[in-house]
Amino acid sequence: MAQRAQFEAWLDEHPRHSGALLRAQAVLHLATAAAPAAQETSPLRRWRLAAGALGLLAASLVAWLAIDPGAQTYATTQGELRRLALADGSALTLDAASKLRVDLDEDTRKVSLSQGRALFRVAHNAARPFSVQAGDVTITDIGTVFSVSTQGDTVNVLVSEGEVEVRRGGVLLRLTAGQGVRLGKDGAPVRMGLAAPALERALAWTSGRIDLDGETLASALAEFNQHNRVSIRLANPALGREKFYGAFRLDDPEGFARAAALGLNVQMRAEEGGWVIGAK
Repeated sequence: MAQRAQFEAWLDEHPRHSGALLRAQAVLHLATAAAPAAQETSPLRRWRLAAGALGLLAASLVAWLAIDPGAQTYATTQGELRRLALADGSALTLDAASKLRVDLDEDTRKVSLSQGRALFRVAHNAARPFSVQAGDVTITDIGTVFSVSTQGDTVNVLVSEGEVEVRRGGVLLRLTAGQGVRLGKDGAPVRMGLAAPALERALAWTSGRIDLDGETLASALAEFNQHNRVSIRLANPALGREKFYGAFRLDDPEGFARAAALGLNVQMRAEEGGWVIGAK
């Protein structure tokens, strides 16, 4: 009980301490999502887990409190997948070769995605809506899970839990779990519905996988080349139209290249900087 009293006193010391707790809880969520712990759900167990997460953050807490948590820019390089815990308790996964800016204050939570793709797991707070800006598209949420990607002038939004509002100019769309939309620079928004298996495949990148269900070899190679510092190319571009099925690790481009070559009954060889499929 003495430890709990000390902990509560620490929370009251500074307004940012509660933000640190939320951040710790988000870190804990990311850790348990990656490796589920034994099922012990007592209040004491949850208290110990939260305290443990705070312990992990203790070394960096002083430095974190010394900077303004309101505005942060995060970027990933080619081949890097990054998971982040935000001060409001939300968490996000930033895909390779992506960049965004997070701006949190007492009233609003704003993210600007300028490049690439990210998955957002938003902590519920009806008084502080969470919005993502991607080009001229704004996605607003209170508490849910959704992904946003930018590809040139095209913005894709996919909701896996809860509900979001997507706004572009005077057009407002509502998306619920299993729904998505593609918004090009010109033309009407293209809405889509995804059943659970398709939704899981679409978000496979968040766990370092690619799950193909009839996608072309060209699109698969684009994913692998984005997520690795080495690349796979085709000796004959016509091979890129071939469709592929199956789940593969994004960090194993050589394994995928071998599987693709075997499936197409063509040769594969190594070259400087990667591999070529269909080599003679």
